[in-house]
Amino acid sequence: MKHPIHSSRYSTMTLTTHRQAYDDDGYVILRGYCNKDHVEQMIERVKQYCRNTATGLAAGDVYYEVADTSTIKSLFHMHVHDAFFDRLASDQRLIDTVGAMFPEGEPVVQDVGFFAKCERYGSAAPVHQDNAYDFYEPPHALKATIALDASTMKNGVMYCQRGSHKLGLLPHHLSVVTSFSQTLADPVSAEDYPEVPMLLQPGDLLLHHTDTVHRSGPNMSPHPRRMLAMEWSSSHAVRNTEKHEQYIAQLRRLQG
Repeated sequence: MKHPIHSSRYSTMTLTTHRQAYDDDGYVILRGYCNKDHVEQMIERVKQYCRNTATGLAAGDVYYEVADTSTIKSLFHMHVHDAFFDRLASDQRLIDTVGAMFPEGEPVVQDVGFFAKCERYGSAAPVHQDNAYDFYEPPHALKATIALDASTMKNGVMYCQRGSHKLGLLPHHLSVVTSFSQTLADPVSAEDYPEVPMLLQPGDLLLHHTDTVHRSGPNMSPHPRRMLAMEWSSSHAVRNTEKHEQYIAQLRRLQG
């Protein structure tokens, strides 16, 4: 079986250029990171996972759209339950790509997940920073997202606020959005930190910093927007366990 990562075009010099963009903007897109065959393979393995594995998962590993509890909205810890996704996160080229974004330490995969905005009624994601869930100190962590479908202005594109990662972790409060339990307490200036749509094609890889402010709109189009999303941290990043435990306690109260 061929491995789904195909990134031979990204040399050390190219990754240095991407690292500069990542440092400046808080995100970078690597176009054509996976080829068409590999994207189709990942889509098929996600479908198999949804059919064969997701139905037996506990809350926290699978979330459904509120409007239709048969439609999966997000999956987490896929690498724990399926060897294919464990191998995905073990690909050396991906490890090298992610590691090039960190100022120090070795890249450590924390999660392999899946996010979907189904056609016609895929819900929006509130404005937030990923580190409001994870509490890495220092915040040397990122989300590596592989687009399985085109991400367009009509199907719930993700927006990142350019440069907002430089603000550090901002105050959040609980939201009522399924699988996105945190949202910013106060908006970040779109004039100082402009919103940029992450317009992706299948196989593109998006890396965004754990402190980058981002959100996404609803999908009212006839086309789905699906992506694999892997959380990585540097081996030098340490989770603030006190803050994380406080968040988990809040989440449990929210879930009842």
